[in-house]
Amino acid sequence: MQIDPTYLRYIYDGLDSQSIDKSNVSALPDGLVGIYEEAFPSQFTCSSREKLLSFFVMWALLKKEVSVPFVTDLLDWDEQDTIEYLSIYSKWFNSPSSGKYILYHERFRIYILEKTSSIKLNLANQKIINLCQRSLESRNGDEWEVYALEHLSSHLMIQAMQNEEEG
Repeated sequence: MQIDPTYLRYIYDGLDSQSIDKSNVSALPDGLVGIYEEAFPSQFTCSSREKLLSFFVMWALLKKEVSVPFVTDLLDWDEQDTIEYLSIYSKWFNSPSSGKYILYHERFRIYILEKTSSIKLNLANQKIINLCQRSLESRNGDEWEVYALEHLSSHLMIQAMQNEEEG
């Protein structure tokens, strides 16, 4: 049996910070999925879970690290809300460059995408496409235009594949 290094790191960090009790093996999460499920506690209200899932779906669809204002445009949130969620769920993100974030692990991204309905994925992806196209038309040279030039084709391909599955 092979154990994922991410899971081992999580356990090690939990033992080190004493957030995991070494004498209570039954309290350990059930692999990576168990760790990911902790991001969506069952005591959350339905609307809170929905808002959290929307937050993670946008990040999961993005193809590279982006800034807070970039994601705020996608979510139609106040920038402060986006910053707050990023700080609460910071362990799920990497920041490869200052002020830009990306989901920390490919498996977490896949988990989020599998947890989401195809309708919600289509809507989120369409929103990315719309903002990319708008940025290309306005030619501001901003982060959206750079992202569109690099990744719009990938989002269009996702849309085409989803349309093919439906039709």
